[in-house]
Amino acid sequence: MARRARRDGPKSTFNPLVWGVVGGMIAVYWLQLAVEWISQHRIWAALIGIVLLSITAAVVKIVVSTRRAAAARQAALERSISHTDDMTGPQFEQWVARLLTRSGFTEVQVRGGAGDLGADIIAVSPVGHRVVIQCKRHRRNISSPEIQKFAGTCRSIHKAEIPVIVTTAGFSQPARDLAAQLGIVLIDRDQLAAWAADDIPPARFTSLSR
Repeated sequence: MARRARRDGPKSTFNPLVWGVVGGMIAVYWLQLAVEWISQHRIWAALIGIVLLSITAAVVKIVVSTRRAAAARQAALERSISHTDDMTGPQFEQWVARLLTRSGFTEVQVRGGAGDLGADIIAVSPVGHRVVIQCKRHRRNISSPEIQKFAGTCRSIHKAEIPVIVTTAGFSQPARDLAAQLGIVLIDRDQLAAWAADDIPPARFTSLSR
């Protein structure tokens, strides 16, 4: 049986070291030409340098201005309660966590998810109290059974000194009555909107934090 002719492809002649040396020599050559031209045309070189510096400064200014404008737009969104309307539950929890941080709370931890046992966020108030927050991004009012369920874990399991429920909706009157009996702070949409606008928590939340 005849052997098949072995077909070897063309061998690569690329050598990184050689090309690096060649590239370096070319760069040095052009650098020498530039130095010679500058020494012979100092006025033109100075003018070109000024123009380049001016262009660089203008570009930097535009970039900084654009970033500041984007940051300002984002800050405006962060302070608008309507920004939460299209959020998912986890996104709302992160939004509330950022609000807490802006308001002087520390050690802010988002724990929402499976197995959180009602504690979506845990933080420390400006005066050192342990705050446990349940976030509810709902369109319907929160009912009393939800208050009772949170009450069963917020202190016994999460050791809350200040238990809080924050919602983008409201609370039924029975829920408000039960929360008052159990010492749970309720923050509805209107209170949350005011808090987000000026970074000042609702009065009852503030009084319990002291």
